[in-house]
Amino acid sequence: YVNDIANQVYVDRERRQEFKKLLAKTGHVSGFEFEAFRKNGEKIWVSANAIEVKDENGRTLFYEGFAQDITERKRAEEALMLSERQLNEAQRLAEAGSWEWDVVSNTTIWSAHLYELFGVQPGVLDPGNYKAFASLLHPDDRERALQTLQNGLGTKTPFELQYRIVLPDGVERHINARVLVEFDGEGRPVLMLGISEDITERKR
Repeated sequence: YVNDIANQVYVDRERRQEFKKLLAKTGHVSGFEFEAFRKNGEKIWVSANAIEVKDENGRTLFYEGFAQDITERKRAEEALMLSERQLNEAQRLAEAGSWEWDVVSNTTIWSAHLYELFGVQPGVLDPGNYKAFASLLHPDDRERALQTLQNGLGTKTPFELQYRIVLPDGVERHINARVLVEFDGEGRPVLMLGISEDITERKR
């Protein structure tokens, strides 16, 4: 029997107070996540929804709602975050960064270390902006590198290319990119995936 929700259900009692404040302020709460105790003392993650029910005079009659066990989802999110951190650390140690270009939607995603490798900040440079990306390439290598990537859309085997980039502070880096293109059932390119590695020291 539960007669003290804050202490018997909530792992963090402050979250109970936050829930009550939200409910009092708006009359409803949706998707409120908190860690809870089960009857056997096991901890789980819960997503709660609740509404305040009033009579015709605006007086509160009762509250009703439901809660959903989202423990597996939270574990999956935590595992994904850990995996991303490990990937970023591995790329940093390898002086490499990964990227992907969705050909269909024309959107590009860079890993955190690829931004570091190119000396730019996420949000400052849009990797999907053709001109912005091209501006990072060494003028002598720009046309060849971009043409190689474009030609690669028709290549069903992995390929490599090397080019130089120029950082905002003027420093040049040599990059080796390994690229793979994925195709749909009709043979049309849908995704280009790549790993770009800093090989400056090797070149020297």
